[in-house]
Amino acid sequence: KAQEKQKHYYDKKTKAKDFAIGDIVAVQYNPKSKLDKRYVGPCKIVGFTVPNTVDLMDLNDANKRFRISLSRVKFWYHSKLRETAV
Repeated sequence: KAQEKQKHYYDKKTKAKDFAIGDIVAVQYNPKSKLDKRYVGPCKIVGFTVPNTVDLMDLNDANKRFRISLSRVKFWYHSKLRETAV
């Protein structure tokens, strides 16, 4: 019963992230100090493997590809990049 109540409140305040192939995203990583950036990017989604992981390509280095969990990904919001992509 307590789990159901917690799930209800969690679902109420969270939104599902709908990513598609070709979306530009930022990746969360563990910074070495508190002044380091918490997200790096931009990266482009090139594929989905299992339900909760994505294959990414670093837009700064096209040869760098990696696989990461969806929980560590968020949309990339940058005005200059958005203007060039449109």
